[in-house]
Amino acid sequence: MPLWLAVVLLILTGAGLALCRRYLRGNKTACILCTLFCVLLALACAVVVHLFCFVLHSAAHGLPKLLPNPWVRAFLGGCVVVVFTLLYGSMRYNGAGVNIIAAAVEQGQALPWDWIVKILLTALTLSSGFKGGEVVPSFFVGATFGCVAAPLLGIPAGFGAALGLAGVFCGASNCVVASLVLAIELFGAQGLWYFAIVCGITYALSGYAGLYHSQLFLTDKLEPEYRIIRGHNHY
Repeated sequence: MPLWLAVVLLILTGAGLALCRRYLRGNKTACILCTLFCVLLALACAVVVHLFCFVLHSAAHGLPKLLPNPWVRAFLGGCVVVVFTLLYGSMRYNGAGVNIIAAAVEQGQALPWDWIVKILLTALTLSSGFKGGEVVPSFFVGATFGCVAAPLLGIPAGFGAALGLAGVFCGASNCVVASLVLAIELFGAQGLWYFAIVCGITYALSGYAGLYHSQLFLTDKLEPEYRIIRGHNHY
């Protein structure tokens, strides 16, 4: 990890502790337990990041080989999405899904299969040739997964959705500082300590196969040394 990033994370962590000092004084045991649960949630988010990138990259390479004709690929891919939507009876997974993200964060409501269905449909849509992004789907996947997984660890569902959103986006994009700033802008700085834990661990364990193949890493994620590493798809 470069020195500047370590300094930034140290400053952000100190700020988070300062903001939470009243809570820390009165509820030390609860804070320690919540920190440990956040570590477990971060480990789970790292696994989700690997799954997300694996499905996206596998579909992007495999479907064009299976259906070389781009017109046929787009037609059949679109048909699959339409048929799934009709059979499911809802457009819950169509579009950006901002309402689902908001429900997960604000109300703590998400279906257990939301995140995996979104991964599959996003991979199918992009690999079929339709234009779209991966950032908002990563928000959707992270928020719904965090909302479902957090209560199993004793973390409130809404807060877990916020942690999952920041963690999965951080691991998939490999942008630690941007993820922390995003978390502060969206959810405030009161939980900065926990966001820093989740983003830091997810980033360290997400490897180098993020969403973008052209991404360059100037340092090793786990070793204190400078060396240029190009983002790659090792799946």
